[in-house]
Amino acid sequence: MKFIKHVGARTTAGGTKKMWAEFLCPFCESSVEREAGAGNRQHSCGCVEGELKRIAKTKHGLRYEKIYAVWNNMIRRCSWPGSTRYSRYGGRGISVCDEWGDITVFKAWAVSNGYKDGLQIDRIDNDGNYSPENCRFVTCAKNVRNSTSAKLSKEDVLRVRELLCQGATQAQAADAFGVSKCTVSDISRGKTWV
Repeated sequence: MKFIKHVGARTTAGGTKKMWAEFLCPFCESSVEREAGAGNRQHSCGCVEGELKRIAKTKHGLRYEKIYAVWNNMIRRCSWPGSTRYSRYGGRGISVCDEWGDITVFKAWAVSNGYKDGLQIDRIDNDGNYSPENCRFVTCAKNVRNSTSAKLSKEDVLRVRELLCQGATQAQAADAFGVSKCTVSDISRGKTWV
């Protein structure tokens, strides 16, 4: 179900507060209020058409393939407010195109566009939606470099390595480039920016 808006917090009978949100059923287009985390785990509002399609979709047999995890994570970060990465995707308006709501359609596109186990999906336009015209598959290292959180250019990384070779500490290099010591440590060990 597609997230529409947050409704607010409500107290349960047990005294705990839960966030509630309004969701749109993709089948009958009615809006329904549910607990924020629960709404997107359900595929419909309970209408007959939605439930029949949900049952049909779950028989795809892909649940234990790696492509399923790629698809599922993409859907969750764009449409589930309870996802830790929702604020960077769905929270800023990034969505998944309607055709990719079906895992079998997504897998067919992925395989014909170079997907292999170990690759990650990447949006060409970082402000664009997940759709066939805006997505590709890349290595983890390339995806990290393309992210909005990447602060260092290739040249910066070379300068960090040079500083470390000249005897600077990781803390000094981190201060010089405005990144964490962990980032500098990863660069020095070849874990990132290989």
